[in-house]
Amino acid sequence: MMGDLSFRDGPGPSKSQTPAALVNVFGTVKEAIRKFRLTSLEPAARACAELMRDESLFDVAVLGQFKSGKSSLLNALIGVDLLPVGVVPVTAVVTRLYAGSSLSAQVTRLDGRTEAIPPERIVEFVTEALNPANRRRVAVVDVMTPALSAWPSLRLVDTPGLGSTFEHNTKATKDWLPNVAGALVVISADRPLSDDDRRLIAEVRQLAPRVWVILSKFDLLNADQQAELIVFLQGRLREYFGSDVPLVPFSARRDLAH
Repeated sequence: MMGDLSFRDGPGPSKSQTPAALVNVFGTVKEAIRKFRLTSLEPAARACAELMRDESLFDVAVLGQFKSGKSSLLNALIGVDLLPVGVVPVTAVVTRLYAGSSLSAQVTRLDGRTEAIPPERIVEFVTEALNPANRRRVAVVDVMTPALSAWPSLRLVDTPGLGSTFEHNTKATKDWLPNVAGALVVISADRPLSDDDRRLIAEVRQLAPRVWVILSKFDLLNADQQAELIVFLQGRLREYFGSDVPLVPFSARRDLAH
């Protein structure tokens, strides 16, 4: 159903109620991965182990091609222009946003060191311009915000844009995919459902139990064009993926309340 971003049908019991049988099955899977050297499955296994911990958060990744409007969407969701946007490839490092009592930020380096920073300094660590090729050796930047206090178990993840001119940006995003519990795939109304978009949606659907397609920059179209594009995209999504993929039109300029 277009516009439905709920988890009402949910993933089942809470992590604290994870059945012992499931834990045993996962142990068997890990042993098979080790025994048969199924190294390609190791990232997914690590992600499953993390999600089974009671204190872990559910990651909902915001994915998309370069300049699809990912960071603009997240800024709208948290109500602050915190994540940088630009006309050139911007995001270079995975950035995670989750509930906190006050707006704050922390940088985690690749060697495990952490550093609290003022939120306004995030740009120094996550942008290609000020952290080219991730020369600061940043693993992730975490942002805590009261804007997400209604969803204390949710963590929104801004990823480097796929299809940018920087190969390391695309790699950082693909390395993160096994960690997601859900995904918002952002496509732009000015280049809807390109071949790269279709490949990304297909890849994410194999890894995330819930996937929504967010149609950004919807305000670029008039009412007739909007209606035509919605019908077109819904048909193509059914054609490519064999089932209804939720499609949510969005404009950062007009749809902040929505």
